[in-house]
Formats: sequence, C-alpha cells, structure tokens
Amino acid sequence: MKKFLLSICMLAVASVCLFMTSCKDDDEPAVVQVTGSLDQVIGDETSTNPGFVYSFELDGRTYNSLAALKAAIAALPEGTTHTLTVIGTDANGKAHRGNTTTFTSPRAGQSVTIPIDVPLHDADHSQGATLVITAPESHNGGAVE
Repeated sequence: MKKFLLSICMLAVASVCLFMTSCKDDDEPAVVQVTGSLDQVIGDETSTNPGFVYSFELDGRTYNSLAALKAAIAALPEGTTHTLTVIGTDANGKAHRGNTTTFTSPRAGQSVTIPIDVPLHDADHSQGATLVITAPESHNGGAVE
C-alpha cells in the first residue's frame, strides 16, 4: 500500500512539473506605444468647435483619425526619418495646416518626444501638443501584429 501511494505521489509531482514547464507565457509581439497630449488638444478643439475635423499627414500620406495615425507610426522601421503635419478643416471646408515636424522613429528601448503644431479653428498655427513614441526592448520595425 505504501509503494502504491508513493507511486501515485510521484506521478502527481511529475505531472505538475510537466504542466508548469509547458505553460509558459507566450511572447507578445513588440508594440510601439504612442502617447501624448495630442489626444487631449484635438478632443478639446473638436468638442468646442463642432464641424472642425482633423487629419494627419505622415510622409505625404493622409490619415483621417488619430488611431490610424498611431497605427502607422507604430509600423515605422526603427531609426528612420519621417515628417508629420496636423491639418484641421473648419466647417467651411478651409484647411488649416500646422507646421511640419520631422522626427526619427525610436530604436529598441528608446523613446522620442515629437512637438506637434495643432491648428485651431481660426488659425493655421497655435496649440502646441506632443506625441511620445516608445519602442519596446525587442522592437525591430515592421508592422504591429
């Protein structure tokens, strides 16, 4: 009976050890995080000026939402240089362009703060904002999965 219980305990311990070693966390894909005050500035401006719409021009390509811009920035290869312009279109259809900002996408484990010129409803240049782009340690460029 003692040998039987000892065998059962040994099987249980072996099963637990096998389970613990096979259940390691899956590696998560590297994701570039983009944060900053641009979200707040744009949110405040569009809530106080209905009909004012923002778009973003990254390297000559237009993105119609901040989420789309962030996804595009996250997919940039590390160490490459890019240009970004914020464009605000008022209710009359007039486009107000902020100053263009040039930045270099961060290398693995680094971050970069980008000053952004955000146009308001009555001027081309006015409200300043920032974007902070942070690359994880394992960032190697390419698309975010």
